[in-house]
Amino acid sequence: MKTVYYWLFAVCCCAFVLATGSTPAMATIVDPTDLDNLQLWLDASDPDGDDTVGGSLDPGATGTATWVDKSGGGRDALQATVASQPTLTTGAGGINNIPVVHFDGVDDYLANTIDSLNSYQAKTVFVVYRVTNAQTSELGQLWGQYNGVGHVAADGRNTGLWSFDGNASATAHYSVNGDTLIAGGGGDSTQPWVRDEAQFVTTVFDSTLSLTEHYLGSLLPTFSITSHAYGGDIAEIIVYSDSLSATEIADVQTYLGDKWGIVPEPSTLLLAAIGLLGLVGFAWRRRRD
Repeated sequence: MKTVYYWLFAVCCCAFVLATGSTPAMATIVDPTDLDNLQLWLDASDPDGDDTVGGSLDPGATGTATWVDKSGGGRDALQATVASQPTLTTGAGGINNIPVVHFDGVDDYLANTIDSLNSYQAKTVFVVYRVTNAQTSELGQLWGQYNGVGHVAADGRNTGLWSFDGNASATAHYSVNGDTLIAGGGGDSTQPWVRDEAQFVTTVFDSTLSLTEHYLGSLLPTFSITSHAYGGDIAEIIVYSDSLSATEIADVQTYLGDKWGIVPEPSTLLLAAIGLLGLVGFAWRRRRD
């Protein structure tokens, strides 16, 4: 009988190592450009896109808020109307002391609607965000094209609920903070967004989206500026046009977690290993008693 306990203990230890790794996970990519098919990269730590931490949302001092796309695609997120410009929050007001772009939940939004420039495909999307109390009982779009395509949005009408379909029929698999990807359909709250907590959501759309424009913080042009406004912070948006491998998804998630100080959720395998270890320990103690 003792041999059985030793074998069970060895199996649980192996499962624990497989789940956690012998050392803390380290990102194997330097930044999102290390992977192919990058379509959009908005990084609040470098909003002017000059590859230097810090900067401004109006790098050209033109009066137009401009969050520069670092993917090389030129799909900057813009806002010329001063009253609707989100603000750059720095220091302790950011996430992990890194700047974030703050949307007031009233009429702030950024967009790119120049079809010839902005047309692109999206399959795998990562967003680092923090929903605040400014998010009311409306859809808060983090990224996407609500009208006829799809999006990633925190649905304030049902706390913790996600929306992916817009007014179309897009479906997706998603995860929050690196947890296991699960089917989200048009919307789901199994892995909820949480107010005033920095999180990142990974979305893999079941079919590739074709966007001719994108909006951050608003469901324009389907709804008015003040309807369904996002209230909270957006720290980083990364969009690829293809399905990344499980390893590539994990690499991006680790990169985001390390950068923004967001601890990934424990995997199902890890939780199972811990549970099995507990059972073995209990059985072994009962055996000795």
